[in-house]
Amino acid sequence: MRSKNLVITLLFAAIFTVGYTALSDENVEKAQKATEVAAVAADDAQEAAQDAKDYAFEQKAEFVAKMKSELAEVNAQIDKLISEQVAKASEAIRAEATTKLQALREQAAALSKQLDEANNTTKSNWDDFKSGFKKSYSGMKASFKQFRQWMSEKIAP
Repeated sequence: MRSKNLVITLLFAAIFTVGYTALSDENVEKAQKATEVAAVAADDAQEAAQDAKDYAFEQKAEFVAKMKSELAEVNAQIDKLISEQVAKASEAIRAEATTKLQALREQAAALSKQLDEANNTTKSNWDDFKSGFKKSYSGMKASFKQFRQWMSEKIAP
């Protein structure tokens, strides 16, 4: 009888230990994801501070060049996502991701066209142009971040 109780106790302890270890692994994964999200948020805050620089009308060319460079970087990141993550996805997720990526590319193309129109701005409408562009750019960046989050949920790293 004592040996049965001992075996049951040891078995219970083993099951508890395995279950606790599994919970710990989940917590580690959650902590890692939280750290990644915090790092992205810190990067976003730094980008926002850089984007907040108020370009005067005389700095229009610098503003356009910087924004074209950032759009090119976003397009490169989209290409990287396609080649690295979307390619690994199931067919259904690939189809949905392709649709979402096409919408992102269209947003980037619209922003590029909007930047091309910067040459037609005057000193009197420069501030309106900048604020409209920055609003559109922020929307596209938010869409891109949502897509990356969606991908991370759909495809395990």
